[in-house]
Amino acid sequence: MIGGEGKQALLEDSLFVSLPSGEQNFLREQAAAGRLTFQELRILRDLAADFRLWGEPGVAELWAAALQALGPRSLPGREEKRRAVRAVQERWERLKEEGPRYGPSGEAPEGEAAGPWEKGGGTEKPPEESPLALGPCPVASEKTRCCGLLTLDAVSSCACDCSYCTIQSFYHGGRIAFRSCLEADLRALEKTLPPGPLHIGTGQSSDSLLWGNHRGLLDSLLDFAARNPRVILEFKTKTANVDPLLNREIPPNLIVTFTLNTPAVIEHEERRTADLGERLKAASRLARRGVLVGFHFHPLIRYQGWEGDYRAVFRQLKGEVSPASCALVSLGTLTFIRPVIRRIRERGRPTQVLKMPWTETAGKLSYPREVKRELFSLAWEELGDWREEVFVYLCMEDPALWQEVFGWDYPDNRAFEEGMKRAYLAKIARRL
Repeated sequence: MIGGEGKQALLEDSLFVSLPSGEQNFLREQAAAGRLTFQELRILRDLAADFRLWGEPGVAELWAAALQALGPRSLPGREEKRRAVRAVQERWERLKEEGPRYGPSGEAPEGEAAGPWEKGGGTEKPPEESPLALGPCPVASEKTRCCGLLTLDAVSSCACDCSYCTIQSFYHGGRIAFRSCLEADLRALEKTLPPGPLHIGTGQSSDSLLWGNHRGLLDSLLDFAARNPRVILEFKTKTANVDPLLNREIPPNLIVTFTLNTPAVIEHEERRTADLGERLKAASRLARRGVLVGFHFHPLIRYQGWEGDYRAVFRQLKGEVSPASCALVSLGTLTFIRPVIRRIRERGRPTQVLKMPWTETAGKLSYPREVKRELFSLAWEELGDWREEVFVYLCMEDPALWQEVFGWDYPDNRAFEEGMKRAYLAKIARRL
């Protein structure tokens, strides 16, 4: 049993003090009166944070309603309190099962206007540099089907401000770090590259195109790709900032991938990014120039009305881009590590992304498998006429889901990685 010191520490931690003052006061009063155990206090703190994000009545209001529903006091104090805690939890669980409910298009979440990121939204910070090296994908796991992507962190931190992004748990303070000598760093890195085809992405620590050619960023990376034809270089973006690419020669081994979602998700959860139409127009412009493109549907979110909205997005995509110009489509869902959940709660920005049923898989929290199967199956159905020409895959998912959705799977991660590279290289060869 954790006593008073543990409770006091919880009442002073960063998540608790981020709550509205009314919620803090209520929980302090309950703790001081000895009505809550440490575990109950921790649970109610987390639920209070979620209710605030979702625009729901707070814990204090729900607690009072639960006591009123019990009628005239006839239960011992301990039992009365236990039932009140359970009533608050049940309300939270029902909301998670219902899933997000997004307002009509054009209705920005309360407290923060939607709109594109404007330069100056963060501050530049000279990086504390170590030698530039390739790293594994930050969410790589042997327990899920992983493609073996290598990461190249030319910029650290992002200004797109997506509510669900894991980057927010790694970088804080709104500071963006650019490498000071990227060209020299890349030339040094070339001397250490392992043999064989390499799939390298620059979009894991920041958006690949958000910064344009600031400090010669894109020039250095594109020249690196041109000097190393066995490298498959992937730029991943939620912007439409393709002019810096179109203003110069682009090596054939570049793939520019756009993360796509429905207008409702983009408006409410990706608010400093390009809208869906802008992203698709940008992809089309690149494709017309002969640049390979790809699309990440990650995260697919089960919200009220999701089926019709996602079908419309897939059909809009197929109306803008030919499968001959598309190297890949990846599918993924909301998946959280606990530090990201805590960061979302502490920020307190209105968001619906935590309004979902959770199950733990490979140390992360995500949808139950049956929900994932439903999401992925819709996407697989809509991609029916693209499947033979475009490499479609599940990103960081249980191999069993491949069988359930696609009807087949790779025997292991190495086979998946090799199959992906073969597909990409075949597309690149057609463009030479």
